[in-house]
Amino acid sequence: MGLSNSSSFLLITCVLVLSFLIPELLASYGDQDDRFQLCAAKCINRDCKSTPSTKHLSLILRLMQWDCPQDCRYHCMHLQTQINQQNNEPIEQYYGKWPFVRILGMQEPASVVFSILNGLQHYKGWQKFTRGTKHSHYPYITLMRINGFLAVNSWVWSVIFHTRDFPFTERMDYFSAMASILFSLHLAVVRIFGLRSTRGFIRIILMIVCYCFFIFHIFYLTLFNFDYGYNMFASVIVGVSHTMLWWTWALANWRSRSSYAWKIIVVGLAVSMAMLLELMDFPPLFGLFDAHSLWHAATIPVIPYLWDFYLDDALYIIPIKIP
Repeated sequence: MGLSNSSSFLLITCVLVLSFLIPELLASYGDQDDRFQLCAAKCINRDCKSTPSTKHLSLILRLMQWDCPQDCRYHCMHLQTQINQQNNEPIEQYYGKWPFVRILGMQEPASVVFSILNGLQHYKGWQKFTRGTKHSHYPYITLMRINGFLAVNSWVWSVIFHTRDFPFTERMDYFSAMASILFSLHLAVVRIFGLRSTRGFIRIILMIVCYCFFIFHIFYLTLFNFDYGYNMFASVIVGVSHTMLWWTWALANWRSRSSYAWKIIVVGLAVSMAMLLELMDFPPLFGLFDAHSLWHAATIPVIPYLWDFYLDDALYIIPIKIP
């Protein structure tokens, strides 16, 4: 596939994802339903007046920080969903989320499991890369270690956020994801343009630009109302830039490095195609699997190819020197 065709596919995919998802972030109709609100109000008035109001909740729910009003809204959400289905009405979202079945107090158990698997894949790839370059003088080894840590960290926070959605866990999930993809872009620029210590000034400028953008990103989303549309747009732009850089490099170096350059092309294409799952926003199958959780599932088998590419590229640049 030519670069122009690959770029067009990626850009069109991202534009479609944004156009479909941003409106969804701005509205949630289920929690506005009078029947749901009446059910929740009655439940809270009946069950949540005692002290402590969590005494009727199981230990696991209390450990997962569920309180009585939240438990009432959870049960009323599923009751109203059943009524909607019986009346052939559409299943609605509540407070921006589909009516998931909680398991062991986890709000989105499928996304939790898939996030754990993504994190494990990154950790395994990171460790494999570390072992494979242990005795080498790879010039970007420190950056790769940071990259691995940030990747694993982002999935740790994804696990926490999908387990329990609080303002803090939500922000940490989004901020850690941005930190990971932004650092991946930084790493790509340094590696592709050969910004080693001999070009330290340019490397420092690049680092300052990335840090300033990240700080602005956090402050903008923290000090003002959380702008989901902006956060998604910024994340997509950084991710697309990262993919485009590696695709350009892979095609420019295809003759000499086709033995492993194909891996980064496959990774970019697979992730771009997986993003299309976000267009297929639908109520969770069996109360567990929505499009977002399947998007997380789709990235699991891709991650080993990414880390294999990093390792192959490192070994190509400078052979291992056994002491």
